Amino acid sequence: MVHNGQNNDDVFALACSALIPILPRLVERPWGGMGLPAYKGVEDSPKGARYGEAFEVSAWDEDPETAALPSVVLLPDGSNCPLTMLLDKRGEAILGKRLNAAHGSRIPLLPKVLCVKELLSVQAHPPQRPEVYIVLDAEPGATLRLGWKRDVDAHDLGAKLEKGRELQERLLRLVSPKLNEAELGRLVSQRLGSGIEVRELCNDLLSAFGETGREAEIEVGVGGLRELYWQMLGLLSEVPVRKGQVIYNAATRGDLLFPDAEVHALGNPQGRELLCLEVRLPGTTYRAWDNCRFPMRPVHVAQALSSMPLVARKPESFLVEPQPLPGYPGVSRCVENGLFVVDRIEVEGVPRLVPNGFRLRTLHGVAGHVLVRGQDGKLMGELRAGQCALSPASLGELVFEGARASVIQISLPA
Repeated sequence: MVHNGQNNDDVFALACSALIPILPRLVERPWGGMGLPAYKGVEDSPKGARYGEAFEVSAWDEDPETAALPSVVLLPDGSNCPLTMLLDKRGEAILGKRLNAAHGSRIPLLPKVLCVKELLSVQAHPPQRPEVYIVLDAEPGATLRLGWKRDVDAHDLGAKLEKGRELQERLLRLVSPKLNEAELGRLVSQRLGSGIEVRELCNDLLSAFGETGREAEIEVGVGGLRELYWQMLGLLSEVPVRKGQVIYNAATRGDLLFPDAEVHALGNPQGRELLCLEVRLPGTTYRAWDNCRFPMRPVHVAQALSSMPLVARKPESFLVEPQPLPGYPGVSRCVENGLFVVDRIEVEGVPRLVPNGFRLRTLHGVAGHVLVRGQDGKLMGELRAGQCALSPASLGELVFEGARASVIQISLPA
């Protein structure tokens, strides 16, 4: 049942007096893996669907992506409604006075769970858009690309990337209409990271194409794309990842309270799967390079290069060691800046008091099962691994109980 927002004041008021569960919303991506439905507890997903993202909290209409995929919340009577509708009705109780006055029925946060099987695009974000990646699981040997190995020249790199897009378009023209972009992806772009030789790639492509006379042109195109694929990866620092790791994608120069994000391409050419919670703000993503992917997606070379730092960065500088929070046993602070705060809560049979300060929080179950209570002992809700909930600003500090569980808490400025 879906509420229409009329004559439901009692239900909306009751919803804001406890945790607000958010229903899973999975999004298919060309780089996605197969593990997201099981992690999020979605049992009716289509077989073979490659889900790359689960939008945890999405309520920001200025971003076309979040506007198209708004969060849906579960209400106390078993019905559901868009999160934006609940915010319209009870914005101050959920967001707090300042945040509600500044943003109304919107939340300036877009946490996601990512399941990465193939490389994401090489991308950047506008200024003051740092990201945090909390590794939930990873295959042995999994890595991601983050930051530059050496200083880069924007003009030279831009010219290479524009040439790469021209090579893709030319190769597509050469094989059209007999082969479409999806077939080119299967025969070429999905295999560039496998170490397969250019001649073998071309032979497979020509065999499917079934026409002679263009072998030399096709080989030049495939060879050029493969060379650029590895050149681009070679410019980026490779960061090994493991379960439990916290990685902070934020520039070390400039405004450290409101930092920029470095260039990044999550995933690895070997296809070693990575599951992570990504903490970010809503807003534009600029693709500088899409790893020769077919079907081709839009790229934004000039905007990406103008938005990202172009200086070298050591990969170990992105790794964060969470610090115990004084006065709150079992709670560790991962990242704190002027945009959000990320805490890790470990519950091992002893109730944990969790800080808040009367501000909006999102809670993300990572492992186990916790009961969440107010300081008066009243049950506010529960959270299992893979589940997400909003903790309204009006709730204040909470107590987490469980045998062995882990939760990530993201807080917005009060």
